[in-house]
Amino acid sequence: MRNAVIIQTQVIASTNLAAIPLQQKFSVSAIATFTVNDAAGTLKIQVSNDAPVGQQPEYYTPSATSWVDLAGATVTVASGAVAIIPKTDVCYQYMRLVWTRSGGTGSFTVNTNVQGF
Repeated sequence: MRNAVIIQTQVIASTNLAAIPLQQKFSVSAIATFTVNDAAGTLKIQVSNDAPVGQQPEYYTPSATSWVDLAGATVTVASGAVAIIPKTDVCYQYMRLVWTRSGGTGSFTVNTNVQGF
């Protein structure tokens, strides 16, 4: 079993972070930290089962266009608090994190831990 930590940093604006291929992965968790205390919004995981492009897992190109919110993987952030999406099972081709801003400034960093073989 292997853990992969993926770190993504983004300015505080509504955005879709980069797609993460999930081949041979079975669970994920995420923690977001903010550079300012006034950040507000929602952070959620979206998943896709669109077919990958490429012949071997390490060469897959994220090509997903159909995204769906993963039930139970949404957290509301107020006053720049640390946001935690607890361990969640994933059996999909791709995932991405979506930040929807409702207030605040600055940037945030998301540490995503993906477990798999």
